[in-house]
Amino acid sequence: MFNELLNYQDGELYWAVSRGPSKAGSRAGSTHSEGYRQVQVDGTRLLEHRIIYEMHNGSIPEGMQIDHINGVKDDNRIENLRVVTSSENNQNRRQAKGFIFHKLTGKFMAQIRVGGKQIYLGLHDTPVDARAAYLRAKRKYHVSTPAEYYS
Repeated sequence: MFNELLNYQDGELYWAVSRGPSKAGSRAGSTHSEGYRQVQVDGTRLLEHRIIYEMHNGSIPEGMQIDHINGVKDDNRIENLRVVTSSENNQNRRQAKGFIFHKLTGKFMAQIRVGGKQIYLGLHDTPVDARAAYLRAKRKYHVSTPAEYYS
């Protein structure tokens, strides 16, 4: 269905036909409030990265999500998109620093979530040491995560 309405070019979608105020050849969609691009098709707003994935690979399996490998929400090049489980997608959250300040000890407690379970990674004197412990565990347990997330 999407291939009749939209054309893909370098991670962007363009209208193949004129629809309402949108002219054939114009960029489809707009940026969503969370940074993703969205396209309105037949009155329904759809995320651009999901449309692009389906244009190239067919339907997304039930329960699966489309992940931006490099973490850039509007980089919808097909080579930057992959199908993942919700758990795999959550491993890529950039805001996850992997530690908290432990008030009772005055140290930084490192931890990581794997398979729905929290794994304790020890108490550390500095946030740098706690982050390093988290990143070592991330390399071990979250093997599908791209290298650029470890910095």
